[in-house]
Amino acid sequence: MRDLTLPWFQDIPLPRRDIHFSDLPLHVLLKLLQIRFFRSDETSRFVGQDKCYVYARSGGGDFLYCVEVELKGAPTNSEGATTQEFRVIPHARRFGKIEPPFQPSRPLFGKRAVGDKFFFVHLKSGVAEQEPAVYDIVTFPGRRAQVKYHDPRNLDAGKGKIVLDFIQQFLVNLH
Repeated sequence: MRDLTLPWFQDIPLPRRDIHFSDLPLHVLLKLLQIRFFRSDETSRFVGQDKCYVYARSGGGDFLYCVEVELKGAPTNSEGATTQEFRVIPHARRFGKIEPPFQPSRPLFGKRAVGDKFFFVHLKSGVAEQEPAVYDIVTFPGRRAQVKYHDPRNLDAGKGKIVLDFIQQFLVNLH
C-alpha cells in the first residue's frame, strides 16, 4: 500500500486505520457498490473520477453523448435509520475529442468500440499520449448537453430507459 499525502495541506502521510463495511455510512457503501457495478462486463457503462456513465448516442462528428447516473440520498434521511431513500438522477454529458497538450487535472477518456456501440475507459496519467483518440467532457457556453428522456427512434438512447435499466439491474446485482 502507498501512503496518502495531501501536498496542499501537509506533506506528511495521513494515518492509516482499518475501516469495516459496517462502519461505512450507507451512502458511501452504495456509491462504492455502484462503481463496482459500472465496472462490470457491461460494455456501455464506465466510470471516470468516481462518476458513473452510460453511453447513450452519437452526436455526430467527434461528439458522443452519455448519461451520468447519480445516486443521491433524500434530505430527510438520517444516518441511523434502517430505511433510507435515494433518487437516481440522470445528467446528460457531451464527450468530445480533444487534442494535446492535455491538462493533467482533467479526467481523460479513451473510446472503445464494441459492435455498433461505444464506451469510454478512464485513462491513467501519462497514457493519453499513446491513445489514438482522447475524449473529455465538453461544455459550450449557453448550450447544455441533451439526451431525450424517451427517444422513440432509439429506445436504448433515452434517459428514462437508461435509468430504468440501471435501477432494475443494480437491484438484482445488490441482491
